[in-house]
Amino acid sequence: MPARLGFTVQTLKLNNRLAQYDAEKVFEPFAEAITTVENFQQRIVTSDADPHLTQEGKRAARVKAAKDALEALGKWHTPRLAGLDADLGTQRAALVPTGNKPDPRRVELIASRLIQFTQEENSVFYNSATDEERQVMEAASSMLGRIPAKAADGGLELRPVLDPERVNESVMARAAERNPQAVARLNELAEIRAMHVTIANHAVAEVREALSGLSLDA
Repeated sequence: MPARLGFTVQTLKLNNRLAQYDAEKVFEPFAEAITTVENFQQRIVTSDADPHLTQEGKRAARVKAAKDALEALGKWHTPRLAGLDADLGTQRAALVPTGNKPDPRRVELIASRLIQFTQEENSVFYNSATDEERQVMEAASSMLGRIPAKAADGGLELRPVLDPERVNESVMARAAERNPQAVARLNELAEIRAMHVTIANHAVAEVREALSGLSLDA
């Protein structure tokens, strides 16, 4: 019985637009996840058809097969995700220019101003700033880290003075102007990471669905 996971991988492969990475090598590791799910399914078929097992025994065999499959999927996915995250971090760091750092005194001055406003208000300043001014604001936000602030619902939370997603967009836009190929490679690596997460989640879901309501603690 082929795993549905195989069709998911095939769909991703047909729709991929990778240009910076070898698609065959990118999709090759997914075969292990497919095999793990298919072996799990075969174990269920075998145990369900075993005339020597009671209904309780068949349920226990199903749970044991699921536990083994989930453990195998975790051992497959966890180190790969960690490796992809490390590669993403390295590539992002390489895109950030190391020279011409903002004047520390100006950074401190801007930091003292930013803490007087909410993150949303600071976004207005950030959006209207020049690239040079944005870099000073980014350095100030990085220096401050997360600070106490009021949440939108009136609660209290720790948050940076600038929206991290908006800052990342701006940093990547500047980097794309300097080195478009490096940014394209980084973006594709992020897509590859997302595919790994998708495949792992689908694999786990397919195993859990086959438990038919049985608890893994059984």
